[in-house]
Amino acid sequence: MRAAVTSAVPTVGLAGGAIQTAAYTWAAGDLGNCLILNPASAISQALPTPTGSSGNFANGWNASVENVSGSVVTLTAPSGVSLDGVSNGSVTLYPNTGCRFFTDGTNWYTTRGLSNGGGVGLKAPGVLYTSSAASTLTGTTSQTVMATVVIPANAIADGGKLEVDGIVSANTSPAGTRQFTLALNGISCLTTTLATTAFGSFPYMEFYRRGTSMVHATSIVPATSITAGLQTRAVDPTQAITLTMLMQLANAADSITLDAMTVKVLNK
Repeated sequence: MRAAVTSAVPTVGLAGGAIQTAAYTWAAGDLGNCLILNPASAISQALPTPTGSSGNFANGWNASVENVSGSVVTLTAPSGVSLDGVSNGSVTLYPNTGCRFFTDGTNWYTTRGLSNGGGVGLKAPGVLYTSSAASTLTGTTSQTVMATVVIPANAIADGGKLEVDGIVSANTSPAGTRQFTLALNGISCLTTTLATTAFGSFPYMEFYRRGTSMVHATSIVPATSITAGLQTRAVDPTQAITLTMLMQLANAADSITLDAMTVKVLNK
């Protein structure tokens, strides 16, 4: 009679036995498990050091990580170890994205469900940012930042597109004008003024990456104007880009509301 052959088949469970709110230290027993992270702010999550053909994190060891928070999680390789062929590499996981990773005993590799090809995880389909609640400006005539979105370095591939759209509304009294501006790294790309009684939609805007510059291609302001024509902006997409939405009132007793805003990165 042949002896029964048994093998250790890892079960899929929570790494550490619970959802983690801070960076986690991997254990050999996490093989096949999923690390679910829910930090209050952005964190870095280190991968363990591979241990060759044997040991705690030997060839074939694998697990997954999922970011369920509203903050960014950066998955990092140990010093001197490559991640997807990049020495000391990293993967940025935006809210509600994740990946699986495995080792050949020397370096780490990932399989990603949602990615832009440049190593940055995005919400489907290519959504980098969506506002979570309406934001109203009133009581001041100073220009005020209403939303800020950081687009990571190289998130937009060469030839890729950045799209911005949303909804802006304003009350009908008292008299006054409301102005909103979209800027990349402090460079104003579009400024629009809503008339006294206007309820307007935020414009749809398109930017394309051309090498180390961003080309502003189209702006559509509903019921106001359509602007087409290439305008090169001195904004380098190989570096992080800060996109800001600003608003300003002529009358402090007036108000204007950013009801919603979406930022998308669409690569080839």
